[in-house]
Formats: sequence, structure tokens, C-alpha cells
Amino acid sequence: MWLALSFVVYVLLLLLKFGDPELDQVSVKLGFRYRLRGAGLPGRFYLDSFHFHFGKSGLDEHGSEHLINGRSFPLEMHLVFYNGKYYRFEYAKRQQNGLAVVAVLYKFGRENLGLESLMRNLPSLKYKGQSSPVSVDLAEFLPHGLQNYYRYKGSLTTPPCTQNVLWTVLEEPAELSPLQYKALSSSLFTTGPNEKPTHFLQNNYRPPQPLNGRTVSRYKE
Repeated sequence: MWLALSFVVYVLLLLLKFGDPELDQVSVKLGFRYRLRGAGLPGRFYLDSFHFHFGKSGLDEHGSEHLINGRSFPLEMHLVFYNGKYYRFEYAKRQQNGLAVVAVLYKFGRENLGLESLMRNLPSLKYKGQSSPVSVDLAEFLPHGLQNYYRYKGSLTTPPCTQNVLWTVLEEPAELSPLQYKALSSSLFTTGPNEKPTHFLQNNYRPPQPLNGRTVSRYKE
């Protein structure tokens, strides 16, 4: 039996940050609470942050960490939730069933309103370690349909790659325009403002990994 996903929002405040101390990625750290509901989750999960993985500049179709029927996508968004019974993300990430990640894949098409709101902040986020407040509507990043998805138990795709993540990969991709992709993949440097050499943030995705015996379930309306 399929169970549709839904998001419940409580309060409002966002911080857009480029450059985790250990990772090269653009992330949005939340100062408000989105709760993930439905989809047979073992508890209440609250959104800690979301970030993006993508390929290189141009119309590169290889940037996603998940494939659907062998197809890769130029951009993948990860919404990272933690189990509310552990109160904080830093504690939950070390617990069994502590994390749930929703993966949103993007294909080339129409302009994405959510990404556009982030793009307006790129001039102030040119170098690693910089941050800026930003206001976004999470629904604008998502595809129209949330009822069809894939589910498996796996790990984080970034260090420390802990094996305590319940993955939900939305089957329907969202869209972004080629111009948005070009801006995202050719506007950010992987170094600080006073560091050299400078390189654009590109190809910050981990190639898809073998299943290694994992079961992937498909939920469809």
C-alpha cells in the first residue's frame, strides 16, 4: 500500500550556506521546522537542512546520486530529516533509524521557482564559507506528485556515510532550466576569497553505488 508524502511547516527562517567544513556543497540550514508525514515512516521526522549535488557546467545529465531505470539526472536535492525522538540532528545521526532523506531528481525543462530564489543570493555566496539569509518556499522545489517513490535503507552519501538512513527517492522529477543549471555550476568557487587556485564547484556527487543486497521497494498510486 502506498502512502503519499506531505510536509508540515511551523515557523520561518533560513540560512543559505556555501561550503560545509568537510564538503563542497550548497546547503540550506533551517531555522524553522518542516515535518515529514506519511510514507510509513517510523516516527516523526523533522527537516534539518537540504543541499544539492550536480555535475559540470553545460547540459550535463550526470550529476545525480540515484538512477531511475538506468537514467541519471543533472541535479539531485537531498532533504535531510532527523527522527524527532532524538531531539537534535547531531544526536540522531548516530542512532539506528535516526535519519530519513528525501531525494528529488531534476530534469531540464522549465525554470524552477525555488532554485530561482536561491540564485538571487549567489552573488553573495561566491566563495566557500560564505552564508546569507534567504526566504524560500520548499514546495517550489518539489515536483507536483509526491505519491510515487522508491524506498530503501542505506547510508548518507557524504562522510561519515553512516548506515542509518531511510531513503525516499521521488519517482517524478522536478524541473530546472538550462540557464539555472549553468548559473549553479559556474558561479561558486571551492576555495575561500583569499585562496588560490580557484575552481568552480562542480561534480560534487558520489557515483551510484551497488545495492549490495539491499531491497528497493516501489510505492505507486
